[in-house]
Amino acid sequence: MASIRFDVPDGCRVFTLFPRLPAELRHRIWEAYLCDPGVNFIKLQVWDLHSGAWGRPMVRSPAAEAAAAAADGSAAEELDDVGRLLLRHDCLPRVSIFSRLVSSYPKNPLADHSQHRELRARLAAMAATCVESHSLVRSLMARPGVLRLESGLFVSLSRSPDVTLLEYYPHELYKGSGTLNVDIFCPTLDLIRRLAVRYCHVWRPEVKESWSGGKPCLEDPGNCPTHLYQFLARHLPSLREFYFVDYFIVPKTAEERGDAMSVDGDEDDDDDVDDATRRRRSGINPVFSVRHRRFHDVSDCDPDTCDWKLNRKSLKILDWLRDHFVRYASQSHTSRHKTPEKVYFGLLACEYVIPTPSHRRDPPKTRVRPPSDRRRGTPGGRIEAGRAALARASQSTPRSISSSTSAASRPLSRMSGGLVTEPAATSMYVFGSGRGDDFRFTFSQPYGGGSRWLEA
Repeated sequence: MASIRFDVPDGCRVFTLFPRLPAELRHRIWEAYLCDPGVNFIKLQVWDLHSGAWGRPMVRSPAAEAAAAAADGSAAEELDDVGRLLLRHDCLPRVSIFSRLVSSYPKNPLADHSQHRELRARLAAMAATCVESHSLVRSLMARPGVLRLESGLFVSLSRSPDVTLLEYYPHELYKGSGTLNVDIFCPTLDLIRRLAVRYCHVWRPEVKESWSGGKPCLEDPGNCPTHLYQFLARHLPSLREFYFVDYFIVPKTAEERGDAMSVDGDEDDDDDVDDATRRRRSGINPVFSVRHRRFHDVSDCDPDTCDWKLNRKSLKILDWLRDHFVRYASQSHTSRHKTPEKVYFGLLACEYVIPTPSHRRDPPKTRVRPPSDRRRGTPGGRIEAGRAALARASQSTPRSISSSTSAASRPLSRMSGGLVTEPAATSMYVFGSGRGDDFRFTFSQPYGGGSRWLEA
């Protein structure tokens, strides 16, 4: 569908009454200009990964010592997976690794289409508008909670609606169900409020189908990311929203979609503290935009009636992660999150919005004439062809050219059957060059052995 464009007159493109608006309204307008939800692509980089001095063992806490001493083997058999993880894993010493956040494409900045590039451009335009907007930009950049990388790259403002798509684990370990056996030291992680990670399709929930002796037998133990909810509870104390990004979710076709869903767009004036709850209550799902891509929250959609082709397995993994994160963060002494039950969990589908490329005319192709002689393809044939062309060019040059310059300045008359030159009464000028008022010119054409002159 073609985009709609409005022809706005030049006199209506500038709002001259903007400085007369109240300061609160001006700030709300500038906030709407800056707060466009987007996605920032960031990854976790470990320092000195292959050296021997990059980590140190952690000291076992007294709470973990008491929990390990009070537990016995029979009690461990009756615990679920979270209880066994708290009892057998959290009390073990771990290695602390020092890391930092970097751009996903540090060696190729042009490949990074994160929202922070657009945000920096808008901040620069806003700072150059007026004195008040410049001071507001300086105030926003100096507030606590601004997310900056250690390289100095500015990523997002405090309380920004942008989501951070993070790569924190190697892919070989990320797709498994292992535990997080290290403590990551990265203070910048404390500032992330909205986090998204890629959904791995190797993950699968456990399947309970048969019963034996009154107890369920696991048909498939599943492959769920235990390390993920450990990472969220330990290293993201400011987490407010979490999203899975499933790139396999695609929109349904017109035949599969049928009737469109009705969305209630009532507004609510709650604070940003309950923005996720407000969206769930109003039925408005957030959309995070980045260059040629839009990420839609489809966690509340029914796979049978929504406009997207959803896989129920990803929704089950999301529910599993929410349940285990709340239980683990509430009971583990390694958790730093204070209110895990208030974290919103969602599922993002990626919609590609690629504009139609403009039609470009192909450049004319050079015609390659085949050589008339077979010998022209060889070096000797090309040399002979060049010599022949040079000889033809030298023979076609008339000999009267050298003498025509001196003879063109004086008129000729026919006397005694011959050509006799007469002194020119006035000088003659070549048409189109020189200065003067007399623009008479003479045409010459060789004819036979002599020359016939026509005077105009």
